[in-house]
Amino acid sequence: MLFHITHVHTIDQCPARNPELMRASYGEMIESAKGLGVRWVGIWVDSPAHTVFMVAEAETVYQLEKLLAPVTRIGHAEVKPVFSGLS
Repeated sequence: MLFHITHVHTIDQCPARNPELMRASYGEMIESAKGLGVRWVGIWVDSPAHTVFMVAEAETVYQLEKLLAPVTRIGHAEVKPVFSGLS
């Protein structure tokens, strides 16, 4: 199943200028996907709004909870199941 994930953080929690925080948050999340059985479809960033849009394929919401744990420490995420109307 496909999921659209919107992650928002504040300017104070933004990892863009902190390489250590970037590795511990988004880096850890992106790297852990394969081990959790999650496939990334795409990740897009709206830098001025401190918002990240992601589409991931997973079997369960539990996989996504584990996947998002590193980034929910610095902001909040909204997860919605989606489907392609083109297939």
